[in-house]
Amino acid sequence: MRGLEGQEGKLICPNPACGAKLGNWSWIGLKCSCGRWTTPAFQQQQQHQLTLYQQQQQHQQQQQQQQQQQQQQQQQQRVLYTLDRYISRA
Repeated sequence: MRGLEGQEGKLICPNPACGAKLGNWSWIGLKCSCGRWTTPAFQQQQQHQLTLYQQQQQHQQQQQQQQQQQQQQQQQQRVLYTLDRYISRA
């Protein structure tokens, strides 16, 4: 949303490299998909809602994978330490 001049406009991504249309706004109002008139109105395109949700899910999955890798590395280090101690006693 770059500015609120006028009575209605588009919600645009603020990233200059993107500039995608994210939705609409109107001080006069817009008709909802249920048929009701809403004033003022801000509508977001569903595809962008899904994109944000998917990005959040990917981020959470990446964090979980990193935690699993760290746990595996710690377990490997413990095994190597135990083997080291066993070999040094022999």
